[in-house]
Amino acid sequence: MSIAEGIQKLELGALVELFILVDASSILGGGISHFHAGANSLNGAVVWQGAAYQP
Repeated sequence: MSIAEGIQKLELGALVELFILVDASSILGGGISHFHAGANSLNGAVVWQGAAYQP
């Protein structure tokens, strides 16, 4: 097992807060931002259900 695989294993006690910010002008071409309020051990995005949540 590589270090990255070990870091990415599920931990039952872990709590992750994920946020979705919808631009009020999204109807007119604005965007949707996904972010999380922390940092993972890889210092990168958290991917959940196909969406990348940026730190």
